[in-house]
Parts: sequence; structure tokens; C-alpha cells
Amino acid sequence: MDSLRTMSMHLQFQSAPAAELRSDEAWLTEYMLRIWREDGPTPHGHSMDSDFICLQELYDGATGFPAGAASLAINGGQPVGDPAEAEVPLVLLTADAVRTAAEFLAAVSFEQLWATGGAAAHARYGPRWAEADVRRIFRQLHADLAEFYGVAAAADHVVVKAAWV
Repeated sequence: MDSLRTMSMHLQFQSAPAAELRSDEAWLTEYMLRIWREDGPTPHGHSMDSDFICLQELYDGATGFPAGAASLAINGGQPVGDPAEAEVPLVLLTADAVRTAAEFLAAVSFEQLWATGGAAAHARYGPRWAEADVRRIFRQLHADLAEFYGVAAAADHVVVKAAWV
């Protein structure tokens, strides 16, 4: 995890009405880049540093949810363009997928996620980090992501995600 943390990876999320977005790689890249570089945080935006990788691993340990629900919030969605060729990988979630992600995030127990995957998440941070501190970080990441998706779902928005390295 330390090597991933030094890579300055970020996952940017932006929600919007579907009619405001184009499913065009060049247009969406410019849209997300403008928000990232110029506009800064927006009321319908969210971003995470490389911790999103471990958070997804925590979600992967969730049981009792529809197939694929655990992966929607971070890894899910339809790639826009060819991800292997893209300068900035983009993914688009439909409003239905956003609702499913929001439902999962609202229903999943962080305590249960931590009980099954917390030791691995803590180990990736290394021995300098106290378990309670890592747990607090991930609890907040989960709460923030759940809030973002809850607001997006309530507004019937789609979500576009961009991975920045």
C-alpha cells in the first residue's frame, strides 16, 4: 500500500442529470479535467486518494447483497471509450446503478466490513499506523461515499468517474 500511496492516485466522482452529459470520451475527459483543475470541489462531486483501492477490498467482503452491488460505487460502471487507450480512464454509471450503489452503501454495516477486512486494510498501511486511526479513516471514507451516492440517487443523477494518476 505504501507504494500505491506515493503514486498520488485519485478517483474523481461527479454526478449530474444524464441530459447534461455526453457519452463521449473526449467531451467527458475535458468535463472532468475542467472540474478537477479549475472548478475544484462541486456540490455534486467527490474524490478519493488511493485509499479507494482498500475501500473496495472492504466492500468486496460484504455478503447478502445482490451480485455486483458491492463493486458499483468504486469499480462499477460502463467504460467510456477504450480504457486501455484512454489517457484518463472514465466510467459512467446509469441512474439505476447509482441507486443500487446508494442502497448498498446505506445498508452495508461498516462494522461488519471492518470485522472481515479491517486487518488486511490495516496491514497495508504498515506498522507505523495505529489500527484505530486506519479504522477511522475508512469509516469516514465510507460515510462520505455513502453521502455522495445518496444525494446523487435522490436527484436521479448519473455518475461519471475519472481515475487520475
